[in-house]
Amino acid sequence: NIGTITNKDPNTEETTSQGNNNNETVIENKQLSFDVIKLPSVEGEAKVFGDVSANHWAKSYIDKLSTAGIINGSNGMFNPNGQTKRADVTIMLVNLLGLTPEANNKFADVNASAYYAPYVGTASTYGIVNGSNGMFNPQGVISRQDTMVMIAQILKGLNLNVNADTTSLSQFGDASKVSAYANE
Repeated sequence: NIGTITNKDPNTEETTSQGNNNNETVIENKQLSFDVIKLPSVEGEAKVFGDVSANHWAKSYIDKLSTAGIINGSNGMFNPNGQTKRADVTIMLVNLLGLTPEANNKFADVNASAYYAPYVGTASTYGIVNGSNGMFNPQGVISRQDTMVMIAQILKGLNLNVNADTTSLSQFGDASKVSAYANE
């Protein structure tokens, strides 16, 4: 059951959704543009993570991302060799784009009080994440293909050329494992 649609901004539709079990406002269809992106600065000090050694292959990248505020770690740790959750990649992408995290309770499995909820809300508002059957699976481990789908959604939202020629996948030994929805 969807309530009335009120257009406050020509690029935004706001609806009240009864289907998300939260009876909260759902904002849809904001257009991602270079005007709303605020790329972070990489000046300043990197965070010190107790589990990232000075000779770790990714240390310089981790330092740049922490300096820019894109990654924060947890309790002084980063877990550089661990698996990443869908919600955490979403947080990184929203931070990278400098978007303001805003509630948008579009997904039934995203608790409005969760640390990642406003980031998932913003990402869904701008079409970066779509979920499946009204669910986002925020705690699920994200695959490389789903991370690339999110990045492609960003590029599409900015009207940048996304190479839809799937023959370029043939250069990868695991190309046959890419799901049809992620080929592009």
